[in-house]
Amino acid sequence: MKKIIPVLALIISFKSFASIEVRPSCYLSDNEEILYMDMFPWNQTRAEMEENSWVIYNSGKRMDNRVFYEDDKFLMPFKASGGKTQYARVPEVFIKSLVSQIEYALDNDYVDFINFSDMGHSHFFIPNEFYDGELSKYSYAKEKAKFFETLMNEKSVLSLYHTAEQMKFFEKRGDEFPLADRYIQKRFYTRSFVAKNDGSRNGKILFNLDASGQATSTYRPDEYRYWGSGISFNATKNGCFSFKKNGQVFYFDMSADDVGYNMPNGY
Repeated sequence: MKKIIPVLALIISFKSFASIEVRPSCYLSDNEEILYMDMFPWNQTRAEMEENSWVIYNSGKRMDNRVFYEDDKFLMPFKASGGKTQYARVPEVFIKSLVSQIEYALDNDYVDFINFSDMGHSHFFIPNEFYDGELSKYSYAKEKAKFFETLMNEKSVLSLYHTAEQMKFFEKRGDEFPLADRYIQKRFYTRSFVAKNDGSRNGKILFNLDASGQATSTYRPDEYRYWGSGISFNATKNGCFSFKKNGQVFYFDMSADDVGYNMPNGY
């Protein structure tokens, strides 16, 4: 009987998420090895980033507090005030949007790798009208899961990505201009990528030469407000969700938490 239950759950899942495969790795497991920041060095060359991305992917390590599948739905854990864990239901449109945005960025050579070193975290531009009318109802400290669940269901929300996060852009600290390499300069000046949360393949580069590190946090301020807390995601062979790059399928996890540090004894 125990061998039948996962199969039945998988069949049921296709009814709820017809276009999203529910892999066995979407369910929580007790023996998952956690991904930590010690795998992500700063100031990497393109070659170093490529090599390291394969190491991270093939390690199979999972994100802490990752999105998982249970009772016909994807759930995103949040630590609320008081230490209690809350869960936001992740809608299909949000998952489809993230997958589409990853594939769009890869297909257009905006990014090369799906992890923190390149494209692995997001922020949001929230329409002011939607924030004032809906999101402001919730206490972010006490109702973070409900806040994010409402946000993830709204198609007018924009996801903002700051890419090439750990790429070596400068010869030395304090330099004003990036290295005299066309690839490096392209990645530096196209770091801010924004896309709609509507499930479509869309996106555009935001240019802001005055932004620190070319990582802009402003976009049509009369219409949108910047929200720094987004999601993190990481490509790993044991991941729950899938995307395609050059026709090949890869897998990834997502979490509301940043990739953390492996601190001994919790310190």
